[in-house]
Amino acid sequence: MKKSINIGRIGRLIKKDLSENLRKIVVIVSTMIITTIAVWLLTVILKGDSATGASERLNFISTLTSVSLFITPFILYGFINHKLHGVNYSMLPATVLEKLISMLIVGSVIVPLVIYCGAMITDTILALVTPSVYKGYTFATSENIFNTSSSFVKVAGTFTLITSTAIYGNLLFRKNKMLMTILSVIGINMLLMVVLIILIKSGLDLSEWAKNYTVNNGGQVVITMGKSSGFFVDVNRTVNIIFFILIPSALYTASYFRLKRIRF
Repeated sequence: MKKSINIGRIGRLIKKDLSENLRKIVVIVSTMIITTIAVWLLTVILKGDSATGASERLNFISTLTSVSLFITPFILYGFINHKLHGVNYSMLPATVLEKLISMLIVGSVIVPLVIYCGAMITDTILALVTPSVYKGYTFATSENIFNTSSSFVKVAGTFTLITSTAIYGNLLFRKNKMLMTILSVIGINMLLMVVLIILIKSGLDLSEWAKNYTVNNGGQVVITMGKSSGFFVDVNRTVNIIFFILIPSALYTASYFRLKRIRF
């Protein structure tokens, strides 16, 4: 290839990926929307006239979208490093970077966005039909990613971490991809917990930091930093940068080189 990135080639690759995976995409989207309806039905049966707030329902929709972000790369591109089925994909007239971009756009933007909007529309219809059960509208809440830039940045950071992990796991492992990725994430988290425990036993005092965190009625963690908590603000900002920028960037870079070096 003469160019690493060609918009026309990326567009054709995206079109190809969407057309060839249309049935799988429909199944993923339908499953998520049916799950939304099933939860509503359970709410009608179990809660009766007890209303569920829009913020609580939006958290559920965000969770559904997070799940779809994780599973989509495995479902649509699980064959990519298969010794037999991956050969045809490797021979496509597109660069490695273009293939990775197509994967990101299809699996990390288009499919999750369709699921998010589809679940929001479904929730709105259900709220109109049963206002006594579903109180308020999810599209009108401040936590909706389309309403405030802060919500969008927070959600985008989380979604980026999930996506980068799933894409790299799909390219790294050849068998039991999803299971191996989940186990790897659990293992890393356990290692981080061990490190944290060692730091605490070494004298690290987190009591002051814990005072700055409260849980609201919706179950969300709220940071209430005081004037004397500048250090903890910096720590929190640093953690966000590491998990939502540095780690995803490293995983995307690793995915590029992994895709480039796959041999059949």
